[in-house]
Amino acid sequence: MKSMKIITKTTTLILMSILLISFPACKKELDLDADIYYGIKEFYDSKNCKTDCGEQAPCEGRTVKLEGLIDASSIQADALKFSMKDKDTGRENIEIKVAQEISDKVFDSLIDQGGKTVRVKGLVKGFDMKTNFSCNRGFSILLEEFENLQVTK
Repeated sequence: MKSMKIITKTTTLILMSILLISFPACKKELDLDADIYYGIKEFYDSKNCKTDCGEQAPCEGRTVKLEGLIDASSIQADALKFSMKDKDTGRENIEIKVAQEISDKVFDSLIDQGGKTVRVKGLVKGFDMKTNFSCNRGFSILLEEFENLQVTK
């Protein structure tokens, strides 16, 4: 009788493992029209960004609002770009490309602000990130208006 319970528990565990592997967690779809600032990991993990290399993701060409931390080591005024990190994990990051017309104001406002919270509203651009063995779709944000940048002081 005892061995029967062990077999039943083992069978149940195996079936649950198969189900979890076969049906991975559903990705959440973000409402990009809502007045919500999403985290970078949340943005990357959403259905909006799910696509294969060479294909356009549903988020591309759309305006998105993201909140993260300014990565001080990534601020490149001469290249018109900086990066922000996910506030929760600190691992995921996204590049923010700054329009030439607002670059002076943007980079002046980023001086000595590394690690501070930043909110950006901008246009999503996609690109393929190829490696030797795989390819992932990457994203950057185009910041076109200074008013769409908020740094917490």
